[in-house]
Amino acid sequence: MSRTILREIKVTTEPAAEPVLKATLKNYLKLGSDTTDDTLIESLIKSARIEAERWCNRAFLDQTIKIWCSAFGDKVELPRAPIQSITSVKTKYLNTLTTLTENTDFYVHGYDEKYLLMATPFRLPVGHSPYDNIDDYGLEVIYVAGYGSAATSVPEPIIIAIQKIAMFNYLNRQNENMIIPVEAKKLLSTYKIYQ
Repeated sequence: MSRTILREIKVTTEPAAEPVLKATLKNYLKLGSDTTDDTLIESLIKSARIEAERWCNRAFLDQTIKIWCSAFGDKVELPRAPIQSITSVKTKYLNTLTTLTENTDFYVHGYDEKYLLMATPFRLPVGHSPYDNIDDYGLEVIYVAGYGSAATSVPEPIIIAIQKIAMFNYLNRQNENMIIPVEAKKLLSTYKIYQ
């Protein structure tokens, strides 16, 4: 019988700013000083960034991410590179959370696309033996991901792609869903992580 492994990803702290300024997009759209759609434009910039991040499986600006895995093995890949730092790693068995220690219970490997290499003994709470079934253990990882906190740390092709996504969706606002146009996908394709 195969087991379904669930993985949840949640952004717990959003970026402090967006990679595209409202004034920049208004200039890109040739709207001048008209403020009628300012709220819509700000919303489109944020939505375009989120959709581009999802499509690329990356975080563009620094944000805190929490993942939950219902089961895990010796290698745990962390989504939404580049990973800046690991805040905490915890196992959960029933209602007990156990904090793990870096370089003892797990090791961080990789540069931008980091992953955790789990040491086997850590998975056993006090009083358990190496022969216990660890399939019922979950894993919670909290970390900071993104190119940096400033828009200038985001690669230029990504910024242009976000502008194109926001512009396309502004001009086609009758659509209910955020659409990534082909020219934006071409710009983002070199940053896309396939997992």
